Amino acid sequence: MLNKAKGKFKKLAIAAVMIASLLIPTTAFAGQTITSNSTGYDGDFYYSFWTDGGGYASMTINGNGSYSTSWSNCGNFTAGKGWRTGAERVINFSGTFNGGNNGYLAVYGWTKNPLVEYYIVENYGSWTPPGGQSVGTINSDGGTYNLYRTQRVNQPSIIGTATFYQYWSVRTSKRSSGSVTTANHFNAWKSKGWTMGSHDYQIVETEGYQSSGSSNITVSEGSSTGGGDNGGNTGGGDNGGSTGSINLNSWQCNNRSSSLNSWTGAVGGWKVGDWIQFNNVDLSGKTYLNFNLASAQSGSYKVVIDNYYGTQIGTLNFTSTGGWDTYTNQSCNLSSVSGSHTLYIICTSGTANVGTLTLGG
Repeated sequence: MLNKAKGKFKKLAIAAVMIASLLIPTTAFAGQTITSNSTGYDGDFYYSFWTDGGGYASMTINGNGSYSTSWSNCGNFTAGKGWRTGAERVINFSGTFNGGNNGYLAVYGWTKNPLVEYYIVENYGSWTPPGGQSVGTINSDGGTYNLYRTQRVNQPSIIGTATFYQYWSVRTSKRSSGSVTTANHFNAWKSKGWTMGSHDYQIVETEGYQSSGSSNITVSEGSSTGGGDNGGNTGGGDNGGSTGSINLNSWQCNNRSSSLNSWTGAVGGWKVGDWIQFNNVDLSGKTYLNFNLASAQSGSYKVVIDNYYGTQIGTLNFTSTGGWDTYTNQSCNLSSVSGSHTLYIICTSGTANVGTLTLGG
């Protein structure tokens, strides 16, 4: 019975994502309660709410990274807050969760090329998702997670009807507060040959199906993806530990050209000479800079340290991604630099919507 219900649950949940992805984002205000399908921004955070209309479900916007949900005899609903563009980030969450008999609390997101839907499940009701046999485990952030891969065939997705994989990490000891080092999970999945593409949105979601429950959750971002504890994969494969990469969110830069447009998820409106600046960036051992960007044209950026007219350590020549909302990862090599520096990203031709920048080595 639970497996049958869960099959319906997932079909509806994915349809929810597809429909939610087509909604025009709006700006919410603290204290607003949402009961109809909506996406948008609350301060620095992206939010998504979807319901199939059965029973009652609501999401209350509590300011910045906080939200609460309540559902009663609902059909299917999903709600959460996070980021319009996903990344290898440390995600902090705290609060309360009552999942009833069929609901869960999870870091949730999608990638494109390949199309992947992923879950890092932290808490759940009486049914443990996604069912089936675990193919391994990962130790991360003070707990053990069972790993699963499932496939959806000709089902709704963020790009329409498609066939795609779902990747799961399900924590064995339930919790409603803590930190999730997403890089540990991404690396564990990759060690099994489960590839991921360019990130779409990423949220901490509450999801329920034909049940009643509630949650009150606050979401925030940690300082870097180099944190977390042992990411080792004890189910076979390579070590799923941290990559030591550093994420720099463009919209959270320390300074930028006044003519640039900034929103949660990206910075746009670039003209030649425009720049964004990050202070005290440790470049030791960093050999490349990845740009998560979207553009309908080609162009270039230069990477400069210390001041606007300082030493150039890299050049990105990017190609069109096919549209202003189609984000892909494009990288450039960096010259060897030691220590912490002020980092400038300067437009030298073309224009793009620039999301998260990732330094790695």
